[in-house]
Amino acid sequence: MAGNTSTGKYTVYLVIAITAFAPLIEGGTTHLPVFIFRSLVTALLAVHLVSGIRLGRLEFVRTPLDAAVGLFLIASIISLIIAPYKHMAMTWVAVLVFYALYLYLARAALALPGATGYAVLAVLGMGAVESAWGIAQWAAEPGRPHGSFFNPNMLAGYVVPPAVLAASLLIHRHKWAARRYAAFGLACLAAMCAAVVVASGSRGGALSLAAGMSVVLWKRSRRLAVASVVVLALALAAFPNPVRERVMERETGGGIYAYSRTDIWRSSVKMALDHPAGVGLGNFKYHWPRYNFPIGDAAIKYGKMAATAHNEYIHVWAETGVAGLLVFLYGIFMLARGVWSPRDGLRDAEEAGVSAGLAAGAAAVLVHGLVDSNLHEPGIVFLLLLLSACAFEVNEGAGARRWTVEASPGARARLAVMSGLLALALAVWAAMPALAYCFLEKGKDALKAGNKAEALRLTEAAVAVEPGNASCHDQKAAVLYSVYASGGGEGAFEEALAELEEASRLNPLSGRYVETEADLLFGRAASGKDSQAGEALASRALELYSKASALNPYDAYVLFDMARVRLFLGRPDEAASTLETLVGYEPDFLGARLLLASIYREQGRKDLSREQCYSIISRIRSMEKVPLTREEASFVGVDEARVRELLDSLGGARN
Repeated sequence: MAGNTSTGKYTVYLVIAITAFAPLIEGGTTHLPVFIFRSLVTALLAVHLVSGIRLGRLEFVRTPLDAAVGLFLIASIISLIIAPYKHMAMTWVAVLVFYALYLYLARAALALPGATGYAVLAVLGMGAVESAWGIAQWAAEPGRPHGSFFNPNMLAGYVVPPAVLAASLLIHRHKWAARRYAAFGLACLAAMCAAVVVASGSRGGALSLAAGMSVVLWKRSRRLAVASVVVLALALAAFPNPVRERVMERETGGGIYAYSRTDIWRSSVKMALDHPAGVGLGNFKYHWPRYNFPIGDAAIKYGKMAATAHNEYIHVWAETGVAGLLVFLYGIFMLARGVWSPRDGLRDAEEAGVSAGLAAGAAAVLVHGLVDSNLHEPGIVFLLLLLSACAFEVNEGAGARRWTVEASPGARARLAVMSGLLALALAVWAAMPALAYCFLEKGKDALKAGNKAEALRLTEAAVAVEPGNASCHDQKAAVLYSVYASGGGEGAFEEALAELEEASRLNPLSGRYVETEADLLFGRAASGKDSQAGEALASRALELYSKASALNPYDAYVLFDMARVRLFLGRPDEAASTLETLVGYEPDFLGARLLLASIYREQGRKDLSREQCYSIISRIRSMEKVPLTREEASFVGVDEARVRELLDSLGGARN
């Protein structure tokens, strides 16, 4: 690429555009941003290929991560093969492939003269944008700022690399800090980013800031590095600030309705130990219900679900197994070597400051990954990849090794065709999830508007685009059931059940599709429209509820419906046993307690029935002054008058 700088400069612009855009739309995790990221990476590849074809030589700069990237992609493909829900695993394989492409394309682009300086300025600029955004949020309303991200912790993790990079340029007396106004600007940027970390209350952000600054200072003076980290820790502990407040809170870090990180880690490690080969890429959240734990003081004890391990290293272990974890750690080791060990000539202020700052930024991201799921945020991953590519260029320079594919004049046409097909395949791969999502969303809108034929057409289009996506089949089932409910005939009902069965086949770990199918069957059985088949339908529904309960053993609503079906089938003893299990998991599910009290009364177990009634009334009183969300209020809600009537029928005294 060095010989075609006129085209190569566009690759630099695209590299910077991807990094700058990544965090700006809803944290970068929804379908539209992901599609744009992948399209930009594909465009970046296309520009690179066009430039190479013109020169008759395709060239990629090698990195210290080559072996690790290759091995991890192999581990990912193996994980795809063993994953129960292959569509989700394939989604993550695509994510990793586009990340790997971006790394090598960015590395090649940054080999152009002056490109690293532009990239460093882009990192500092994005730090300024996000920190200003966070400070504005902090000033406008109380609470933890989140910038453009979903989560304040992600904002904190994102602004730390620009903070330590700016600090490194100052400490190592880079030429950009030679003038007073420039030095003042860098100092302000570092201070703004640090202020956002403190305002966010992110303990992981504070940890990553300490790690990043220790790397910057370590290259200057080891004693100064240790002393500075100690001073920072003491300052955060001694003076009032949001970080200290969150550390001083309960271990859950944010109230009784937040998850305990240590409990998540413990359960995630158990999952990893139970599955030495891994549960499959992207399949962590579908295994999680069987490893969930109760939140002691919450109204809904098992109401929270962890989609990630909140520790990237444990998460990789759980999803890709021991082999995947070892490859991942090997990659971290090689990355550390690549960003930390500059060539002998890097001792002047200009290069040393940039090198130390880039290494510090990468270290901060990786340390943050020990306590959070920051590598699930595309904005942070693209930032880490750009920091790494910059560091490799600064540390290796012209000495970097290259992959080169020479093409004779006669072979250029073939190379152009192959390159075009590759770019087209990547473009289609990037577009398919976004297209299916678009069809699903338009189908939902059509269904809300009452246009069932259009809703069905759009949903079928989504299924055609992504036949392995269980969500597409689930929505098609919803449309078909709506058609049935509005007089569409038995065929629509059976088709809805078939779509739910297909969704369950595609994603066998999710109990939601099984539960929905059971709901439809039991609803029809209980309606009395087909009294002769009612018992058979209810029995089939009970089998499905039992399957859903095995997939999510702590789901209170599934257990409650199981008890209702057993009552419908004339099995009160089994219903009571199910409800006893339920209230053992969720003691504040008062509707279940009331149904259990009614069963006890019918069985002649009046003391137990009375005990349940008193427990309901006591819990109603204890929660009168407790702020509850709408979901929690519905969960604990019960008609106290019915409880009083039942208690009166038992001869119980009024409280």
